[in-house]
Amino acid sequence: MRRNPTKILSLQSTVLVFLLCALSLVNAKPAVDLRILIDVSGSMKKNDPNNLRVPALRLLIQLLPPTAKAGIWTFDGKTTVHSNWGRTSRQWKDAALKSTHLIHSSGKLTNIENALDTVTKKWPIKGLDNNRHIILLSDGMVDVSKNSVDNSKSRNRILSGFIAKMQSANIKVHTIALSNNADIKLMQTVSLETNGTHIRIADTKSLHKVFLKLFESSTKLDKIPITNNQITVDKNISDMTILLFKTDSKQVRSIVSPAGVTLNFPSADKNVRWHQDKNYDLITITKPEPGLWKLNTQVDPDNRVIVVTDLKLQVSPLPDNILAGESVAIHARLISKKEKNLSKKLLQLTRFFVAFAKLGKQTIPRHENGDAIIKQLPIPGKPGTYTFQVSAKSASFERIQHHEITVHKKPLTVNVAKDPDKQQTTVEVTPTHGLFKTETLGVIMKFADGISRNFTIDPSRNHRLKVPKQYNGGEIEIELTGLRTNGSQYKYVLASQLPKYLPKALPEAVSKNTKHKEIITDAQPVTAPKKKRAKQPRHPRKAQVKSADTNWTLVIIIVFLINLIGASAFTYFFFLRNRNNNE
Repeated sequence: MRRNPTKILSLQSTVLVFLLCALSLVNAKPAVDLRILIDVSGSMKKNDPNNLRVPALRLLIQLLPPTAKAGIWTFDGKTTVHSNWGRTSRQWKDAALKSTHLIHSSGKLTNIENALDTVTKKWPIKGLDNNRHIILLSDGMVDVSKNSVDNSKSRNRILSGFIAKMQSANIKVHTIALSNNADIKLMQTVSLETNGTHIRIADTKSLHKVFLKLFESSTKLDKIPITNNQITVDKNISDMTILLFKTDSKQVRSIVSPAGVTLNFPSADKNVRWHQDKNYDLITITKPEPGLWKLNTQVDPDNRVIVVTDLKLQVSPLPDNILAGESVAIHARLISKKEKNLSKKLLQLTRFFVAFAKLGKQTIPRHENGDAIIKQLPIPGKPGTYTFQVSAKSASFERIQHHEITVHKKPLTVNVAKDPDKQQTTVEVTPTHGLFKTETLGVIMKFADGISRNFTIDPSRNHRLKVPKQYNGGEIEIELTGLRTNGSQYKYVLASQLPKYLPKALPEAVSKNTKHKEIITDAQPVTAPKKKRAKQPRHPRKAQVKSADTNWTLVIIIVFLINLIGASAFTYFFFLRNRNNNE
């Protein structure tokens, strides 16, 4: 039997997009199709008392590029169109922004199944592209009626039929739970089984910054750094969007151009669109003046400047999930539509860097063609989520991209359920989501006698097997095989020991008040319990008188003495009579 786990090959990224992340993929695939579902059930009064779904949705709407297609729905017991599905033109955005005040928290029930079915009903199962996404934001459980059986059936239909449908159509479902009372297991499974991502937020006050971090974990949008509240704009930037978070809604901020012109809200400049919300300001500037810009605002490490530029930093797809001990490869390069072959002088003056966790900033070695390549970048072995930054920098420009990687300790979790009464063991295997193409996974159990058995998949998408009783207490191997998200073959073997059960105990003694019944069993006889020693009476003499026990030793001695005396008397009498006769 093998004792050590076996791991094969490495993990490439599955493009995980969540809310804003999904939108960023539009740059690579302009035909993105995004459908957004917002929970408006009554429980939102408690879990989102300040209705922070509204500013988050406004931020989302404004960042949608005009080449995208999108639609917004709200749901409780039924699903209602909030913004019609269509191309996200300026007219569509204006209408969507105006209608955000209609988002409420007064609905009854939480019919997640109906919401998912509504937004996918007219979606072709076989699409020409895989750049299609669903965003589901909810705080509750599946609640379609007062009957718990109906709720359970609806939940199982989501886990089985809906997931299979989304997988075959290459539709990614991204979920966010706004409460610990939400069905975390359901939402997480739906997301990760469809190569989406899931996040849980306990405090909705941090909603915007959480969205930003998720956005940066998979976005391919270029950004420029903010240093001491200053940014350097180069001539290759055609548009820039400045996102400034704020803790005080009354806080006044402004920006100063290289020419010394101060811009603030509201702006009369036709090239400036300034949106001000409770938690952030979003300023979009068309054809920004090259040079040094100053931001008169509170310093916040989460402030960002996103740019539309012809000179882009292109980074190879990176994994979102990886196993401890594995490494990743980074391939970075500069690209330009206007200048297909960038000048050697520009490339020679550009340096590439990667800053990852606590490893510090490292230079990425340059290839002879100008690309920057690291074949194996070691990842910290401690499980957790790590953020790193890839950047390209020269004297005249700088581009950065952020990404997050979650490190997992092992590829699967094993749960052993024991039933001593039935002497039955059930083994449940849960593969780690995000590491595999789930439809390719297979799990088998190998016993010491060479027999193998396949696990079956239950409605919760776990692999389950009832172990035959003859193998109780024996050694087993659990073998997981399948494809990683990059298509490479993977195999993992885990050796373990099954639990051993003690023989069943005999029934307890029959009560004295019940009739005696003979019990036949093949178990060993049970020794009767010893009687407790009776307490000594307080008056021992009286006890002796009352005792009915006979001392047979004393009786025998007395009888023997009586007989001895009698025999002696008879002998003496006989002797005297004979002597008298002789005389």
